Amino acid sequence: MVEDIITALSRVRALFVIARNSSFAYEGKAIDVRQVGRELGVRYVLEGSVRRAADRVRITAQLIDAAAGGHLWSEKYDRNLTDLFVLQDKITHDIVGVVAPQVLVAEMQRARRKDPQRLDAWEVAVRAQWHLAQLTREDNAEALRLAMKSAERDPGDTAGLNIAAFAQIYDAAYGWSGSAGASFMAGNEAAREAVSLDARDEVAQTALGATELFLGQQESALERLRGAVALNPNFSWAHGNLGLALAIAGRGEEAVASLKEALRLSPIDRFTSLWINLLGFAMFLLGRDAEGLDLAERALRERPGYPGPYRIRAACLSRLGRIAEARTSIEQYLRLAPNASIRNLRAQVPLQRDADYERFAQALRQAGMPE
Repeated sequence: MVEDIITALSRVRALFVIARNSSFAYEGKAIDVRQVGRELGVRYVLEGSVRRAADRVRITAQLIDAAAGGHLWSEKYDRNLTDLFVLQDKITHDIVGVVAPQVLVAEMQRARRKDPQRLDAWEVAVRAQWHLAQLTREDNAEALRLAMKSAERDPGDTAGLNIAAFAQIYDAAYGWSGSAGASFMAGNEAAREAVSLDARDEVAQTALGATELFLGQQESALERLRGAVALNPNFSWAHGNLGLALAIAGRGEEAVASLKEALRLSPIDRFTSLWINLLGFAMFLLGRDAEGLDLAERALRERPGYPGPYRIRAACLSRLGRIAEARTSIEQYLRLAPNASIRNLRAQVPLQRDADYERFAQALRQAGMPE
């Protein structure tokens, strides 16, 4: 199980993971986590245990800040020992899906405590990621500025380019830029540069697939996003963006499954509200308007400054005949995305099926979206 976890964590390109032999040197010993961190040159330690009683197994895992000695995350898993390999795969999947985002959150907090003048390229990228996760116009602009700064400081690294690509996508998708087309193209260029630096970077492949989706290259986007999932099956962003691509392609049930996997992999990620909102969008496209409404409202509870859920909420309310509430939701959406209109909707949400687009546009038109 430990070997499986090490292998899976090693597939996360942003993480430097100590090899099996070095990790196993501490097996069965009483250890000081701070000492381990110093000896191995790492900032975080994942430790745990496996105990068996008859046909039951209890697995514990905890993520520790090696410098401060504090716990960042812990979990206990009680399972039936019916199929050992299935159990190993599932536990590995669950642990890795949580650990990578938790490390990123810890890095965000660490970078935000440092003097901005003393940040290295990685720390600047982590700050950019924090701003990107706020999903507001002002934070997105700061994320893009910092991402480009990170890319300039380390031209050989993909982190800044990846964040820049997603910041450009959000600028275009929510009408925050002067030209949606120009922003999507700029995002595509940043993602292509990242892929040219490291074709096995799952984040870069996800970013490129996402930009291709909005540039009308749907088949290429689907293939690339599936490839990103294959590179790292525990990467929630790959599953989430694949879910969006499937929804836009009119394959709603597959989209729901992919978005639910993104949420299962990373239930406490800073981007969770994004996947919840996109799941609501997929539900709307399937005609499950009440479920879509519930999900949009859940996303708003987590990120009230994020414009996307107001648009999905308005569309669902409109289809449910609650027009006055839908109009209020559109007003809230337009305060956050003032350039939104029916005219630019298709560029922002490039639905492949005319019936899907007409359903979405008509619902928003009824809610008061300007032409």
